[in-house]
Amino acid sequence: MLKWIGILFLAAACILFGQSMAQQMKERLLLLEQMEKYLILIKGDIRYGQMTLSQIISPLKETAAEPYQDFFQELVARMDSFDGNCLSRIWKETVEETLSKSALKKEDLELFCQISSFLGVKDAASQVAALEHQLTILNYHTNNIRRQMPGKVMVARTIGITSGMFLAVLLV
Repeated sequence: MLKWIGILFLAAACILFGQSMAQQMKERLLLLEQMEKYLILIKGDIRYGQMTLSQIISPLKETAAEPYQDFFQELVARMDSFDGNCLSRIWKETVEETLSKSALKKEDLELFCQISSFLGVKDAASQVAALEHQLTILNYHTNNIRRQMPGKVMVARTIGITSGMFLAVLLV
């Protein structure tokens, strides 16, 4: 009897692991779409707002969804307490501290970090042009993931179910 319960729990754990992997892929796509939205907002404020970067990002720390809310809060706090670091370094450190535990992969975080290399160091028109270029790259990246996701989600679920059933049969 205990053997069957153990087999059932093992099969369920494998199936849930596959479901978890599929959910993490969906979460990554959602976070990339949110990243794109926030960059579009920043681009619009740079183009039309004529504000400092800190003033542009401040409203986002209140309205952004997690984990970006933590990112923007920490970024504004670091920018306001200027300690001699350039914005690029502050941005990258904040990304590593606040977004590294999210569903975003390393390549996504590196793409987000690239944005910091031109923010706040050029005139508004150059910053907008560079942001548009980064948004094009991000959009291509997101569309690539969106196109591949259904197959990868199905594979993750199938592997979870198959491994659970395989181990159940093996242990019987």
